[in-house]
Amino acid sequence: MDVSNRRITCTITTDRIDRMGEVVVPGGGDFKEYEKTRIVLWAHNHDDSQPKLSLGKNLWIKPTKNGRGFVAETEFEIKGPPAWKEFVQGLYELYQYECLKSWSIGFNELPGCGRPDVKELKGRPDLAECRYMYRYWEMLEYSAVPIGANPDALSMARSKGLYIPKFLAAVEEAAPPSPPALPPYRTLEEVQRATALRVLSSFDADQLVSQAVQDAIGKASGKV
Repeated sequence: MDVSNRRITCTITTDRIDRMGEVVVPGGGDFKEYEKTRIVLWAHNHDDSQPKLSLGKNLWIKPTKNGRGFVAETEFEIKGPPAWKEFVQGLYELYQYECLKSWSIGFNELPGCGRPDVKELKGRPDLAECRYMYRYWEMLEYSAVPIGANPDALSMARSKGLYIPKFLAAVEEAAPPSPPALPPYRTLEEVQRATALRVLSSFDADQLVSQAVQDAIGKASGKV
């Protein structure tokens, strides 16, 4: 993550079976037309509450280290109508603080797609759970989304270290004092005994004895 330039690195797609039971084969992607625009959208522009504008631009796309997906870097651009600029700034901050992390690609299906064949199933038995494979596809855009179809298409902001905003770091440094120690645990019997002793200690024994003697004398003389 490059905070000063509002840049975020993310995985935009992998060959994992997605939430719809589909697989996008990374090696079948055609990026020729996308390289001319490199637009990045919000929710594939399906959000009718927002203008149909780009939230930023793609700086580069390259295969993952294992070759089973694509990684991209996005620069959020604060441009356009005031309401849209405010929305994009807020959206970037949601990704910055990891309230949002998901991404998704938008593409056109090309000929040659369908269910996994015998050879593919032999190489990847897990494809038995796949209902459709996009073996060949044309990249149109990719989007920041609340929840993506591919669970692996996530921001990589914290994979190389923990980012702590300045205001959180200040709070962390000014840690609150330790809470007072709790009183030792006592059983009910111990509490009752201590209460009885407190009650007894509140009486004046000498005064009680004196009062008892006077009462006895009074009874003997018929005064009580």
